[in-house]
Amino acid sequence: MSAMLVLLRLGFRNLAQARRRNGLLGGAVAFTAVLLVLSNGIFQGVITRVINTSAALGSGHVHITGIYKPKRDLAMYRIKQLAPVMDFVRKNVPADVRFSDRIHNFTRIYSPADMVFCVFHYGVDIAAEPHLRETLQLAPLREYTDTDSDERVGSLDALADNESMVIFAEQARKLGVRVGDPVVLQMSNPGGVEGVVDAKVVAVVRDIPDFSHFFCFSNIETAKRLSSVKPESSTIVSIHMGDVDSANDFAVALSDAAVGAGFATIPTRLAQARQKLWSAQEEAWTGQRIEIGPWNHEMWWMDWRTDASRLIATLVAAALGLVVGLGAVSATFVSVRERTPEIGTLRAMGMSPSRVVIMVAIETLILAFVATVAGTIIGVIITLGLNAAHIKVTSETLRYLLFDDAVYLALTPASLVGIVILLPAVTLVASLWPAFKASRISPMAAIRDAL
Repeated sequence: MSAMLVLLRLGFRNLAQARRRNGLLGGAVAFTAVLLVLSNGIFQGVITRVINTSAALGSGHVHITGIYKPKRDLAMYRIKQLAPVMDFVRKNVPADVRFSDRIHNFTRIYSPADMVFCVFHYGVDIAAEPHLRETLQLAPLREYTDTDSDERVGSLDALADNESMVIFAEQARKLGVRVGDPVVLQMSNPGGVEGVVDAKVVAVVRDIPDFSHFFCFSNIETAKRLSSVKPESSTIVSIHMGDVDSANDFAVALSDAAVGAGFATIPTRLAQARQKLWSAQEEAWTGQRIEIGPWNHEMWWMDWRTDASRLIATLVAAALGLVVGLGAVSATFVSVRERTPEIGTLRAMGMSPSRVVIMVAIETLILAFVATVAGTIIGVIITLGLNAAHIKVTSETLRYLLFDDAVYLALTPASLVGIVILLPAVTLVASLWPAFKASRISPMAAIRDAL
C-alpha cells in the first residue's frame, strides 16, 4: 500500500512538473471527449427520434396485434373482443405508460381529380394519442400547393370528427387536394368484401422521411366502417413507453404475462404485415390469437436507420480512440526520454521494472481521467445549449439524415459513463509500450547519459 502511495505521489509530481507537455495531451484527450459526447449525442438523437416517430406513427413502442381466423385459410387483423385485452394491458403496464387501440389496413385514396394513392392507413382516437399530436406538424401551404404562402391551415383536433382524414404534404401534392377537399377511401376486406367510405381532409402535415409516402390517418370510427370492424373490436393496441430502450424486454415480459392470463399468442417476428397474415393462413389453427412485439417488428423497414446510426457512432468512437492512442504513445515516449536520468536513478535505488511500468501508467491514467471528465462535462454543457437553442435545419438532406427539422442531441448516463471509461482505458493501453521501454532502461547507462 505504501509503495502505491509513493507511485501516486511521483505521478502527481511529474504531471505538475511537465505542465506544457501534459497540458497538450490532456487538452487533446478533453477535446476528444467533447467530440465523442457530441457525436454520440447526434447519433443517439437520431436513434431516439426514429424509434419515437415510428412508435407514434405506427404501432407504439410495444404492440398487441390481433389475428383472427374464422376458418383455416382466412386470416385478418382483428381483436374480436377489445375489452379483455385493454383490461389485461391496464393491469400489466406502469401507470404512466399510455396505450390506445387503433385500426390499421391497406387503403386506396381517390381524389376528385381521379388520382389514386395507396397507403397504410391508421384509424386513431386523436384525443388518446398525444404522441401522434406531438409528431405531426401542420404543413405550410407552399409545401403542397403552388403558392409561396407559409400559412398553415387545418387542425389535428378535427381528426376527432367522423369522416375526417389527415394526409402528408407529399400525398396532397400527388392527389391534388387541399384542406377541406373530399376524398374516397376504398379497401378490400378479407372475404372479398369491398369497403368504401367518404372522408374530408381536415389537415395536411409536413413530410416525414420514410413515412410520408405511404402513411395516412383517419378518425377511428371511419376506419372501423371502412374495415367492417364492429364497435367492440379493433386491430391493434399501441403501448407508448418513456424508456424506449426497454421496449424489447417489456414486450417479452408482456407476452409471457399474456400466456399466463390465458390468451393464445403467436411468436412475434420482424416481417411485413401482409407476410404475417399469409403465414397465419398457412397454419392449421383457427380462432383468435395475439402477437406482442416491439416497435421494429411492425416498422421493420426503419431498422436500417438505427443500425446505421449505431455503426457510424462506433466507427467515429474507434477513430477518435485511435487518434488519442497514437497521441498518448507519442507523448509518453517523449516523457520517458526526458526522464531517462530520473528513471535510471530510481532503478539504481532498487525500483523494479514492473513498478516503473506502473508509475508511467499511473501518470497517464490520472491525466487521461481528469481530462476526459472535464471534456465530458464541457460536451454535456454544449449539448444542453444546442438543444435549448433549437437550431432549425433548412436543408432537406440534413432533415432526412437527422430525421427532424431541428438539431437534437440525446444523452444517456450509460453513454457518458462509457466515454469516461473508454478514453482513459485507450490512453492507458497506449502508454504501456513506452512504459515497458522505460522499465528496460539500464541504471548505469541512464546516469552516464545524464552526465
